[in-house]
Amino acid sequence: MAKYEAMISAASIEQCIFMIRENNKVILGNHLAELHAVAAWVLMEAVKGNIERIAENFMFQITDEEIINLKS
Repeated sequence: MAKYEAMISAASIEQCIFMIRENNKVILGNHLAELHAVAAWVLMEAVKGNIERIAENFMFQITDEEIINLKS
């Protein structure tokens, strides 16, 4: 089996980082999935299956207002 290796540029990662809630840097789930070359639903299923292994401050649900601000 061939080993898959991909280089992700720093610029690609920087474009996925957003500032919300008093200057907290976040990467949205769909961007995180894209960086890992998986579908967003695959990432979410992996999170659900390993929820006890994920730190509480590592993930959270953004509000509707934050979504609107990210889009503008």
